[in-house]
Amino acid sequence: MADELSVIGKPGNIDQQAVECVTGTIEFPNDVYMGQKLHAKILGSTHAHARVVSIDASAALALDGVEAVVTHEDVPGWSDVKYHVGDAVAAVAARDENTAYHALTLIEVEYEVRAHVVDPDEAMQPGAPLVGLFPDGNTTLRTDIVRGDIEAGFAQADVTIEDESGWTNRWQNSPIGGGNTTAWWQDEILHAWVDTQNPHGEHNGFVGSFALPHNKVRVFAHAAGGGFGGGRAAVQAVAAALAKKTGKVVSLHTDKRDNFSRGVTHFACKSKIKMGAKNDGTLTAIDAQFWGDGGVNTRPPYNGLPDCLQIGIRCPNANFKVTGIITNAPPSGYYRCVQHPPGAFLMNTALEAMAEKLGMDPLEFRLKNVLTLGEPDQDNGRAFSFNTLTECLQDAASGIGYAAGKHAPGAKTLPDGRKHGMAVTGHLDGHGGYSGTGRAAIITLRPDGTCFLNLGISRSACGTQTAHCHFVAETLGLKYEDVKTGDWGATAVTADGGMQAGSTNTNSTGAAFTVAARDAREQLFEAAAKMFDPPVNAADLDARDSKIFLKSDPAKSLTHKEVCARNQRIIGKARAGWDAVLQFDVGPWPAGTPANQRVPVASGAEVAVDTESGEVEVLKWVMVTDIGRVVYYDGAHAQAWAGLYHMFWQAFFGEHIYDRETGMSLNPNFLNHRWPASLDIPYDALQEVLKEGNSGLGPYGATGMGEPCASQYCVIACAIYNALGVWCKEPPFTPWKILKALGKA
Repeated sequence: MADELSVIGKPGNIDQQAVECVTGTIEFPNDVYMGQKLHAKILGSTHAHARVVSIDASAALALDGVEAVVTHEDVPGWSDVKYHVGDAVAAVAARDENTAYHALTLIEVEYEVRAHVVDPDEAMQPGAPLVGLFPDGNTTLRTDIVRGDIEAGFAQADVTIEDESGWTNRWQNSPIGGGNTTAWWQDEILHAWVDTQNPHGEHNGFVGSFALPHNKVRVFAHAAGGGFGGGRAAVQAVAAALAKKTGKVVSLHTDKRDNFSRGVTHFACKSKIKMGAKNDGTLTAIDAQFWGDGGVNTRPPYNGLPDCLQIGIRCPNANFKVTGIITNAPPSGYYRCVQHPPGAFLMNTALEAMAEKLGMDPLEFRLKNVLTLGEPDQDNGRAFSFNTLTECLQDAASGIGYAAGKHAPGAKTLPDGRKHGMAVTGHLDGHGGYSGTGRAAIITLRPDGTCFLNLGISRSACGTQTAHCHFVAETLGLKYEDVKTGDWGATAVTADGGMQAGSTNTNSTGAAFTVAARDAREQLFEAAAKMFDPPVNAADLDARDSKIFLKSDPAKSLTHKEVCARNQRIIGKARAGWDAVLQFDVGPWPAGTPANQRVPVASGAEVAVDTESGEVEVLKWVMVTDIGRVVYYDGAHAQAWAGLYHMFWQAFFGEHIYDRETGMSLNPNFLNHRWPASLDIPYDALQEVLKEGNSGLGPYGATGMGEPCASQYCVIACAIYNALGVWCKEPPFTPWKILKALGKA
């Protein structure tokens, strides 16, 4: 099928915003109204839990250049109670950033200090200080899924294990750009330039926060940068409130320390998993309990922590439970692939333990128990739109030479004295799924035969909008260079394209653009059919390379330009894509079957561990992701490589640490919470592999991919265990943690 496509998946198609990105002309909020705006800064709480008794901003307001101060009395969503260090107390608007910073030091705040807790284990204990967001405790049940008969399942087991792992690392999302909003009011209409992954969602937020009609809000979001799921300190309402109070344009840019103290972090979690299996390796029962630390977020997205184990591993009897915990730490929330990186880590320590107790090779044990294409979801009975997890595991194993190099834990020492380890892991990832509803699209054919897409999403990834252009070009039979993005992320002139989240935008909003292109194609072919001599039926036409031709005689053709020049009002639109049913037969499932879309991923890793220094060297790391269909070739491979980079960071670097006594971050900067630099990355050892299994739900068989390809840092934990024969169950796997696991620290 790939050979039948003329645009999709072809190397050389450039990013739609490539020129703007490399020349620096793509607009971020800070780039607008240069020299004509006030600058804002936020004062954060110095206490982890306190009530604001009074605020005296008189000295700040007397400072030359300061024009306004706002507090919880002015900003929607703020309260007089502060729940973590850095929680916003006041904000200043001044003529320049230095004056705004100076003004913050002049604001006097009186607090009623309250007891706090930042350690999640401590927060669960009876008598622990109350965070204050739940009425009578710090925990809540988030997930409780029961399948089959758990007691009967364990009674059938020949072998049982109990595995405890975590806490996993909590890390800051660390976007380079911080949080930025430039806001102004004109004729009682709020205008806001925001770096957001959800422009129409921000539009709705302003409507609700300021009690405005929808037509009195204009949100612009061209460039958002890498937010990785919402890691920017929330500044939108603050900028709008200051702009309203001053009557001027206000720009609020948060620096790195702001973002570390107020921005969203990824959550830490832990597990206790009991498994039962027959002697041949068949799983009979799973009892899995998970705990997640949400900081001050009462509903963080960790309810799916069991997901990797629940969905992709075959077991007729299972319980999956998630308990949520709140603490006086900054809110935890979305991060690239959300629950799957820690969930896969917690799952795989248990799978390795069971394989070892059974005396089975860990890969063979996984292959025996993973779901295959002909099997439905074990809990909702829906078909899968495709499932190549077995093949992905086998490809990852082949990529590291697993069959020839595998050995028992701790059994192989390299000639230089280091211990050698190998592992293969994988799961069906819930990101990259399909939701055809709630995403709309508009395309316009121009008189010269070219096409514009107006996109209701921002630029926050490396190719989503470009992928949509591929779908439209392929459907309309246009050359890729004849399709361009018009405006994007501007809520007044675009349809809601949904949030850039869950790696769903390429295929879910892409489905809407495919439907819109089909709408335009129908209009185009009806017009073209009348222009042939003699006229023909529209059903007899096809299009390719910006030409419309007779299927029976391709030599008889018209260009898109010729047709559009005489038919200048062809606009394709779609309120949504299609329902989540198979678009064609998949395995045993016929077209029209309700289906889930899960992205199969697998990793293979080979490591060398120095037992004296605790240092781990990655000798080989292969990440295999089946994305259904490669749409935008360069963007897909860039995302896959970036996924490997992220996993390397998660495994060896990412860790946000809080002081238990004060609730303060101990490493609120890139020096101490750093990302791997170029010399840290073993480029020659890393390999990304993209498979094309052709999903039955997404447009042209595509899925999303940005998150699934960043979900498997667990393979490093398993490879380290294979090297040492002892577990390091608290990532990141720094030298001192390795030495601690060996009893040397």
